Amino acid sequence: MTDLMLDTFRNIPVIPSFGNNDVFPHNQMSDKDTDLLDFYTTLWNHWIPADQRATFNQGGYFTLRLPQLYIISLNTMFFYNKNKAIHNCEHLNSPAFGQLIWFENQLKMAQSDNSKVYVIGHIPPSPRDYKGTCLSQYMQVVARYTDVIQGHFFAHLNMDHFLIYDAKRQEDLTINRDIEAYTDWLYGMYQSLAHTQAEPSWVVIQVSPSVLPVYYPTFRIYRYQINDTENDNQLLGYSQYYSNLTYWNDHDHLEYELEYTTEDQYQMQDLTADSYFKLAKSMVTQNDLWSLYREHMVIKTKNFTDYDE
Repeated sequence: MTDLMLDTFRNIPVIPSFGNNDVFPHNQMSDKDTDLLDFYTTLWNHWIPADQRATFNQGGYFTLRLPQLYIISLNTMFFYNKNKAIHNCEHLNSPAFGQLIWFENQLKMAQSDNSKVYVIGHIPPSPRDYKGTCLSQYMQVVARYTDVIQGHFFAHLNMDHFLIYDAKRQEDLTINRDIEAYTDWLYGMYQSLAHTQAEPSWVVIQVSPSVLPVYYPTFRIYRYQINDTENDNQLLGYSQYYSNLTYWNDHDHLEYELEYTTEDQYQMQDLTADSYFKLAKSMVTQNDLWSLYREHMVIKTKNFTDYDE
């Protein structure tokens, strides 16, 4: 797979991050897994900047620095509540706590460099999947740098959706892992915004569907601002593509088609937290929009079955 990615995207930077299916035993990883970290340091050597390899080899996370842009690849395995190999973020010796310290240091450097930041990882920050202390401390960190962070990009759940938090007001929450219950919780999250105003502390977590599908395979192409000193690297929108396996399994070769764009389907001018805030509020007052969003969540399959990885 690494060779395929190298061959296909030879002139395009690829930024990998650990997922729960990249480790053995499944879902378990610690900073003591030196053989595993050595293996991936070698395997992904082409993609990890030379000055970041020691950091990656110790914790599985790193930063790619581009002109006016930092891309921070987190090792979300250290925050994952199914990972019993390490302590939570309250323990000062936990690699989860260490990663948060490193993460904030990267954000400070980006801020001092007048650079923007994209944060990527596999498992999205949520009470469903993060250790409680890790979720609260993650939000505390990002709340201090909402002027720097342009986007949070995650995966894992296979469903196409977004999470929106007021990073300064965290509540203790639990979420049923059943997909219908999760969808209801998501609707409740959006509904809670009905009588609130957008604040600088709002944080949006974009969760992309998978190319290895529970539903249909997908990929996403983002658009972002360039050659604009004030708004460089601001996310403008994305196009979501999918392949209908039901159709292509009976034909010669698989092809992808456009499912939707954020401009046409959701009338979003950009992907700022304010635009997502407005979209969330609209979905709880417009039944047709919520129904359309639910259809996109499962990539037009109408397959609301359990999805736990």
